[in-house]
Amino acid sequence: MVKVGKLMSCHQQLCFAHGLQLAVVDILYKKNIEREEEHQEITSNESDTDDEDTNDTHEEQRVTVTTDPHNLHLSRVEVIPSYNDLLKEERKVVKLFKRSPTKCDMFLQKYVKEDTGKELNLILDCRTCWNSLLAVIERFHKLKVCIDKALINIGSHTTFSDLEWSKIRDLIESLQPFKLAVEALQKIFDPVNC
Repeated sequence: MVKVGKLMSCHQQLCFAHGLQLAVVDILYKKNIEREEEHQEITSNESDTDDEDTNDTHEEQRVTVTTDPHNLHLSRVEVIPSYNDLLKEERKVVKLFKRSPTKCDMFLQKYVKEDTGKELNLILDCRTCWNSLLAVIERFHKLKVCIDKALINIGSHTTFSDLEWSKIRDLIESLQPFKLAVEALQKIFDPVNC
């Protein structure tokens, strides 16, 4: 049954955990963010179903909701590029140390061993699995002092400000509930099907 679903070209989701993964991947990795319309109209038909109504007739009501994206504090178009740029910089730093064992051993691991007492390597994420992104940014944030010192010693122009570190922390705090929800869903439902 699942194989037939994978052969079809329509959008599908295998389980609730997979649905959460698709939502997070869609938000964090989507490259083409389209401009939202100035005013969106949502029209729905609702019926009046009060039990205390003396008349047994049900009137259909047409409800129209208009939204103005400028009144929202942060729209998706404003938030996503800032996180995408930050994640690109983070990946660039991880690749810098992953591709050069000399830089990693001489600069980064020296500070990591002093700070934690053991070697901890940076992790590179897989774009199809948001859970790997969470592990990457958690490790990156854990080693932030070591990374800053190593980048200064290397002479790299890439630096992270306090605002960027707080954005990384906010992203970690945003993704942790998703991780807990996915783990709970995988325990409830059959892990073979998820």
